[in-house]
Amino acid sequence: HYLVSGGPGSFLVLGGVFLCVTGSEALYADMGHFGARPIRLAWSIIVFPSLVLNYAGQAAIVIEGAPIQDNIFYRLCPEPLLIPLVLLATLA
Repeated sequence: HYLVSGGPGSFLVLGGVFLCVTGSEALYADMGHFGARPIRLAWSIIVFPSLVLNYAGQAAIVIEGAPIQDNIFYRLCPEPLLIPLVLLATLA
């Protein structure tokens, strides 16, 4: 009912909810396989610094004054590598 009555924005909201639920389920499964310590270590050493670098790069693009109508995330990648990296992310 929400998807039909909410308009195009409802699709994005339900997609976000789906991603949150499946992400938490995957984290819960990983906790069972590896335990809390390795997951905390991976988040502290790999994931968090990567996210900080990604967001800092996007902030630098915005501060530089580039137009922000498109997805800024894809501007971080050199043009010749864009399609191969999108394919790699899709496969992952």
